[in-house]
Amino acid sequence: MVVPPLPVEIVEHIIKQSLPPLRFDTFKERYELLKTFALVDSRWRVLAQRELGRHLVVDSRCLGKMETELSNDESFAGYARSLWGNLEGPGDELTTIVELILGRSQLHHLSLSFCAFFGDMGMIQGAKFPSCTLHYSDFHFATRALPLPHIEALYLVDPYFPNGAGDWLSLLNPTTFPSLRRLQLLRTSDVLGFSFERDSAEHGGILHSLVAVAPQLTALSICEVDAPVLANAVSTQEWLLFSNLQHLTLSSASTQEDETSWLQSLQHLPPKLESLTILVLKSAKLEQLYQAIELAVRRWEGKKLRLFIKILHPKSGTSKTARDEEATEARSSLLRTAAERCIQVESSALAQAVQFRRDRFAAHEGFEDDLERGSALD
Repeated sequence: MVVPPLPVEIVEHIIKQSLPPLRFDTFKERYELLKTFALVDSRWRVLAQRELGRHLVVDSRCLGKMETELSNDESFAGYARSLWGNLEGPGDELTTIVELILGRSQLHHLSLSFCAFFGDMGMIQGAKFPSCTLHYSDFHFATRALPLPHIEALYLVDPYFPNGAGDWLSLLNPTTFPSLRRLQLLRTSDVLGFSFERDSAEHGGILHSLVAVAPQLTALSICEVDAPVLANAVSTQEWLLFSNLQHLTLSSASTQEDETSWLQSLQHLPPKLESLTILVLKSAKLEQLYQAIELAVRRWEGKKLRLFIKILHPKSGTSKTARDEEATEARSSLLRTAAERCIQVESSALAQAVQFRRDRFAAHEGFEDDLERGSALD
């Protein structure tokens, strides 16, 4: 009896489900698995090759091979859905390769590292992909950047403005990003933070920029490795300007008294907020953090909300100290208070979930969701 071959749709589903999550440190594993799948038969080979071409990495190490592929095969990169480009090195050649791939593909996400933008957004300016990540990039704008109407999700990792905080509004503003719905600001440096000015004469800093795009955002994430300086700077009145915000992620290092002062300024939540995620970067004083969250929850009575507490670097070992017991008691009290107010709380320890380090291709929250849906979140 001859067993009929599996339908192409099922084979494609098997391949996708067998691959590890898309991160820079899993590219090699994904490549080895796809090479194995390609050995099954001709159908598996075609589908494996197509999946291999969905997510491309361009850097100085693969420059020659990428140039050869682009020259010999006009259809190469036609299936690409994401491009991860590290422009540190022979910049002109790498930039040319990235531009060629952009011209052949219909990307859903572009991730670039070590770019320098002078006056405009360069190769990004005319692109139609909805999601973009810029790692360690320099922005030099004399005036506001030209509109990028197709970008709905923007992830900025350690951005740098050589003229200081006043240049922020030249990039992040409603005119340049009229369709922006999802924004993540990530600082991995212990030295450089998000600088801002409260001076009313300073109209270009990051705080002014954040407030300017506030009404159009549905998802916002602000994560700072040293301290949540920017989140703490947003006032109670400014949080209410996020009139369409549904998902908010903020960080806390739990090491200083003012680490969660944004919990006090969030006494009135944005009107459409559905979920709040707190990323705990250091768990040295969990009992104090739980107590601060509980005080905030008491003010949120009548608000339907899902509260996620993610401890990124939990302490190893099984021995319980007095401090651990205090944290457990504080957590239990928080859960009771939240339950009384119909606020759902989920707490988890995720040692590897998000990497706050200088990894040029570090994965970011929501990136895989954007790719799988074919566009950024609404």
